[in-house]
Amino acid sequence: MADMNVKPATIHPQATQEIDGMIAMIETLMEKGYAYDVNGTVYFRTRKFEEYGKLSHKNLDDLRSGNRSLLVSGEDQKEDPLDFVLWNRKKKENLSGYLHGVKDVRDGTSSVL
Repeated sequence: MADMNVKPATIHPQATQEIDGMIAMIETLMEKGYAYDVNGTVYFRTRKFEEYGKLSHKNLDDLRSGNRSLLVSGEDQKEDPLDFVLWNRKKKENLSGYLHGVKDVRDGTSSVL
């Protein structure tokens, strides 16, 4: 990296240290209509953001979703196949690990988002 004149990182953030910021950002997206909650899972509305795909030079109408043979949990709950998960609630069968969902972070209140 030094050969490319790239300085080493001085901060090494961890996602678990940024939970409050993530929740605040998701709350803002929901307030503005860019995200929605389905049973504790929060999805991003791709079609609401007019410039979605601009960076990758993709047109939303040309993209396809759901071509997998394996159906991902929650796919049938999305408003649009191109919407994606911003926040997954913690699954009952996965009790190990850190905070995985709104209910864990906000003392059982999934409606906060």
